[in-house]
Amino acid sequence: MAAAPRRLEGFKTGTLYVAADFLIKAMQFALLPLASAALPLNDYAALTLYMTILTAATPLLTMSVEAAYSVYFTPRDGPQEQRVFTATLLLALGGSVFWLIVGLAVLWLSPAAGQGGVLTLQSWALIATYIFLDLVVRVENLGQRLGFFHVPFALFSIAYQVAKFVVAVPLIFWMRDAQWYLVATTAVAAAFALVMWRRNPRPLTTNRDTVGMIARYTAKASPASLAAIANNTVDRIMITVLLSTVELARYHSMFAFAGLIQVFILALNKLHVAQMLADFRASRYAFILRKPTKLRVTAALWFAVTAITILVGRPAFNLLFAEHVQFDFAIYSALCWYFSVFGFYFVWGNILSMEESTAHLKALGYGLTVLPNLALSYTLTGMFGGVGAAHATLAANLISALILLALVRKVTGKLYFFREFLAFYLMAALFQTAALAWLA
Repeated sequence: MAAAPRRLEGFKTGTLYVAADFLIKAMQFALLPLASAALPLNDYAALTLYMTILTAATPLLTMSVEAAYSVYFTPRDGPQEQRVFTATLLLALGGSVFWLIVGLAVLWLSPAAGQGGVLTLQSWALIATYIFLDLVVRVENLGQRLGFFHVPFALFSIAYQVAKFVVAVPLIFWMRDAQWYLVATTAVAAAFALVMWRRNPRPLTTNRDTVGMIARYTAKASPASLAAIANNTVDRIMITVLLSTVELARYHSMFAFAGLIQVFILALNKLHVAQMLADFRASRYAFILRKPTKLRVTAALWFAVTAITILVGRPAFNLLFAEHVQFDFAIYSALCWYFSVFGFYFVWGNILSMEESTAHLKALGYGLTVLPNLALSYTLTGMFGGVGAAHATLAANLISALILLALVRKVTGKLYFFREFLAFYLMAALFQTAALAWLA
């Protein structure tokens, strides 16, 4: 009887995570259309540049630090948690200072890199400050998720994103200047960091061993972030160079639309990774020997969401996008299955992130995919255009996931979740064959 309430609680928490991530994604998606109406073309271009830099720089400078905090977080050990928290902030501050120094060097060595007054010293400083304060907020909130306070975590995430949106949009309309987006988001991050600090005040104390521990993990995990960015860059370069402007616009539109699947998968991953870390602390890799019942149910949800997204794709796409952006079922469905791979990708990547000694293997898995991705993207995009690009992206992600699985077997001795992977994509192949025959 006790299992039923736990399943209900898991369903409620998962639904809350998915709803929170969709709401956050919707606000991010709505910002650009609103800004395009408020700003002159040059300022709108500046805003997209700022958002692109933040999208690239934030994970590059903070993702591995955040992962280190997750691994060494100890909810029942106050002094150790304080030391880990302070060490995480020190490394994050170092990353932000490094970003500022890079900006100063770029502006000094090449004034033309200032993008016509867009990338000024002030904007670089605002970006560096935001990156640090945003990490403070996310790490404070991450402690709630790792401590299984799922509802406060989700609600605070929503409140943080809503506040940035509500403050930034009126300022952009009022000031007609893209740099006020940076001012608004930095101010909101500072306010939320202060609020969270006042809710959970603790001394900022640490020691050399803890800083070294976090720094070592970060150094070993950082190549994974770089390799992931390199993989994404390969795709972007190939499709930008090899596709026509019309094909590129169509491809990007379908990529963004299919990407809603990843929002769902990321939300469920947040739910599972906290439990996985707790299981690892309790018994290391012994949890791999148990039947992954919850993960099987989650994989069934991934499949259902992917299949439904494919089935409703054409009418929903035509409703949302202008007539001159043509829908292509072969591209769209391949991209949907590409995003579904991230479910397995995250499961195996999470296992490799559990301890410092295996963190570099995750980077190795990502790095080994760069050359196959380059070859597939160049060959298939050149031969088949957008359809080829979508299938090259799908194939590269499957290769990356299988490399991660092989590395998990090296660490644990088990092909964890492999039968579920095979069953998933056998069903996917059957579904895709039928869908191409009926819907293409």
